[in-house]
Amino acid sequence: MAGSVDYDPLKILMWSTYSVILLMLKMVWWILLGGIILSFVAGNNFHPAIVLIRQMSDKFFSPFRIFLPPMGGLDFSPIFAFILLNFLQSIFVQFAIESGLPVWLSVGF
Repeated sequence: MAGSVDYDPLKILMWSTYSVILLMLKMVWWILLGGIILSFVAGNNFHPAIVLIRQMSDKFFSPFRIFLPPMGGLDFSPIFAFILLNFLQSIFVQFAIESGLPVWLSVGF
């Protein structure tokens, strides 16, 4: 058949898994960024959406705060959270490329 491509169902499942993981990592990136911005802009605001974003971002920052507490009023845990997130994204992007996933097919690229 002209123009049709045969794909293995296992390969399609693997590609969709990579795409979902990359999409989730992108969502985490935006949550972290939103939490950082809202901590500066709306520090004492208790709107439910702001509280939700702050709670979600604090869940990602808290493991880094154990090893690196705030110093002089500055919190360096977001830096390490973004480094880890970037590392995970690069690993999964490399896995997706090596598995033959077309770059235009995934939302994580």
